[in-house]
Amino acid sequence: MVLSPLTPKLRQGQANHFLRFSKEKIPYGVQRYIGETERLYGVLDKRLADRDFVAGPGRGRYSIADMSMIGWVNLAHFTAIDLEGQFPNVKRWFDSILARPAVQRGMTVPGTAIFGNAAFAKRLADGEEGLREREDDVKKLVEVSKSVYDYKYSSP
Repeated sequence: MVLSPLTPKLRQGQANHFLRFSKEKIPYGVQRYIGETERLYGVLDKRLADRDFVAGPGRGRYSIADMSMIGWVNLAHFTAIDLEGQFPNVKRWFDSILARPAVQRGMTVPGTAIFGNAAFAKRLADGEEGLREREDDVKKLVEVSKSVYDYKYSSP
């Protein structure tokens, strides 16, 4: 598997730029980098289909490869990625990595991120004012951007 830990961070960062931070919403940029992000999650999902960890023989072995990816997977929701529905192997791996006590401690340094998947789900469940509407707008932008360019995700 050739998947540099830096590549997903860059693609997901570019997707977030066009999706959330750019004042001008550019459909090409949104679909291009959301598509790249989905492709990379697809590569990881396929890798984890019959494995517990990214690297190593057999079912794999917990390593720096897993550690380097947990941060960007923890922001999947921010890029409108549905781990559970679209990438179930990544979701299973993510949950198992987050269950590790050392990872739990590490995820609080320097403080618990308000943008992480769990924090985001809690903010939605708690009914944070305007959050549901903003997220619906984000999902709509992704759908529209994909339709403008006839983009359809296909698993690697």
